[in-house]
Amino acid sequence: MSRPTRYSEYFGVDLPLMLRRDEVAQLFNVATRTVARWTASSQLIARKLEPGSRGTVRYRLDDVEAFARGIPG
Repeated sequence: MSRPTRYSEYFGVDLPLMLRRDEVAQLFNVATRTVARWTASSQLIARKLEPGSRGTVRYRLDDVEAFARGIPG
């Protein structure tokens, strides 16, 4: 299965391959602070955009998918 370079179909909607914290929170129906806690506890991998970017991070869709598979449900 090949993926488009910018968007991919998941959860019934087109999502960018790099997600902002608020987009991840919306997917899981949680607060952005919860996503920040998952990141701080190394449960969810975040990637800094560039050195010195004042903490601006994005979440790769692949990492979010892996995290979602690990959540008991």
